[in-house]
Amino acid sequence: MDLSAKSVAQLPADARAALEFLVGQPLDGQQRVFIVLADSDAPSFRARRDEARLRLQETLREFHNAVQASGMTADEVERTIEEACHDVRYGSK
Repeated sequence: MDLSAKSVAQLPADARAALEFLVGQPLDGQQRVFIVLADSDAPSFRARRDEARLRLQETLREFHNAVQASGMTADEVERTIEEACHDVRYGSK
């Protein structure tokens, strides 16, 4: 596993733009970026990935069941998800 840490202020403009695209928000010059490169074939990585996938599938099943029980429309669900994503990225309104 390799770890790289860079100051946002010292990144070339194209690298900063690429990172902002990846994280979905502007970066502040006072921030530091940490990038970890890990071997995706490592057994511990596979086990964690498989566990995370199972937890995600269960969460999606619970979400699906809750939406069906609530009677929400597809548009209402989409709007709710978009608002939650916005709040996570940029803070609550």
